[in-house]
Amino acid sequence: MARFLRQRLAAMRRQQAKPAPIRLRENARTGPAGPVIDADYAVVGRKRGIVRTLVRALLWVLVAALIGFLVPPLWIFIETIGADASK
Repeated sequence: MARFLRQRLAAMRRQQAKPAPIRLRENARTGPAGPVIDADYAVVGRKRGIVRTLVRALLWVLVAALIGFLVPPLWIFIETIGADASK
């Protein structure tokens, strides 16, 4: 087991070694001069309205309340099982 761990650590160290830097240069040839495509961009994504945010917050409050109301009876049940097992 120890031999396996040493081999694994050695392999990880080899993988994490600093790689040689890649030198880049500009290409002298730029290619054919063609038409430039111009486009209008718009930011797209989900719209988050205030109603959706309120519903999500209400849901989290209800989940927290449910957990808060279920934990004490569960705790008492576990304690009674433990007390019965110790008899």
